[in-house]
Amino acid sequence: MDGYQPTTYGDSWAAVYDTIYPPPRADQLDFLAARAEGGPMLELAIGSGRVALPMLGLGVPIHGVEISQEMITRLRSLPGGEDIPIVGTDMTDFTVDSRYPLILLGFNTLFAPLEKSHQEGVLRSVAGALKPDGHFVIDCFVPDLGRFDRGQTVRTLDVTADRVLVEYSISDPDNQRNYTMQELRWRDGRSVLLPVAVRYMWPHQIDAMAASAGLRLSERYEWYDETPFTDVSPRHVSVYRPT
Repeated sequence: MDGYQPTTYGDSWAAVYDTIYPPPRADQLDFLAARAEGGPMLELAIGSGRVALPMLGLGVPIHGVEISQEMITRLRSLPGGEDIPIVGTDMTDFTVDSRYPLILLGFNTLFAPLEKSHQEGVLRSVAGALKPDGHFVIDCFVPDLGRFDRGQTVRTLDVTADRVLVEYSISDPDNQRNYTMQELRWRDGRSVLLPVAVRYMWPHQIDAMAASAGLRLSERYEWYDETPFTDVSPRHVSVYRPT
C-alpha cells in the first residue's frame, strides 16, 4: 500500500474510530482488571482511549504508548483523557521509566507493524517493560485466507439507516499481509476512506516470536469471557509472562 506509514492508521481513523467501534464489554474490562493488580497498566497503541477510559472508570490507572498525534489529540479531548501519561513514540522500539504488572496490545494491533523485525521489536520492548511476574495481553484474529477469492474480497461490514461501511481487501500471502481500504459512506453523500495494512501471524508464530523475546504463553482463550480456544476459533486472547 504505497504511502502507508506507521502513523497512517491512527491519523486516518481518529475522527471516526469511536463512531465505528463500540466500547469494550464488561468481560474484557474485568479480565484486564484482574491482571492489572491495581495498576498502573500500560496500553500500547492507546488510540482514542476506547479501552483506557473505561479502565480508569474501574479505578485502574493507565499509561499509554501512541505514535499518532491525531489519536492523542482525540484522547486528550475526552473526559479523563487529558490526565493519562502518554509516550508519543513507535511501539516497535519504546522504553518507559517503570515496569508494569499488565501491558495490553489489543484489537489485532500486534499485526500493525508490516515487518517481522518490527513485530519482534514490539515484543522485546514489552519484555523490558514488564514486571518479573507481569502479564502481557494481546487479542488478535486467527488468519482465514479462505475468505479471499483470487486474492481479494469485498465485504459489507455494517449497514444502518444513515450509513454503510464497506471493506475492500487484497491478500499477499507470501508476505503474510492484507491491504484493506474501508469506505464509510453516509446517506447525505459524505464518505471517508480508512486504510488498514497488517502483517498477520498464526498463534503458533506469535508464541515462537514471544519466546525469542523472553516471554512464555500462560493463558489462551477465544475471547475475554474465557471461552476455550479451539482449532476453529476465529480469534484469540493470549496472555504472556516473562520466562
